[in-house]
Amino acid sequence: DVIGKDHAVCMAAEQAQLQLNAFEPLMAECLFTAMDRLLIGCQLLREKCVDHIEANTDQCEKNLRQSHALATLFNPLLGYKLTSELINESNQLKVSFVELVQQRKLLSTDQMQGLLESC
Repeated sequence: DVIGKDHAVCMAAEQAQLQLNAFEPLMAECLFTAMDRLLIGCQLLREKCVDHIEANTDQCEKNLRQSHALATLFNPLLGYKLTSELINESNQLKVSFVELVQQRKLLSTDQMQGLLESC
């Protein structure tokens, strides 16, 4: 409906004669109706969906710990070359980057905790 009203407004605007447009009432009606429908749609989306969304913090934490994006935190301490090698190896071994750093004992426990808590 909104797309149809938008198309009607476009067609009415194309028919304008200088400052005289006999289709202005149609254009106004289409614009206001479309805006009302979009407003109602946004309100329904918020009420039926957005207001009830709750983050699964355990899953978010798990996803974060397995993300290669964490490598950017380790880059200043490990260096770019070693970090990129570890990323490639973690892909091949199907383990997380953080697990690989822990297995290799490349950083102390305190350094690891400090980096992981900063994100």
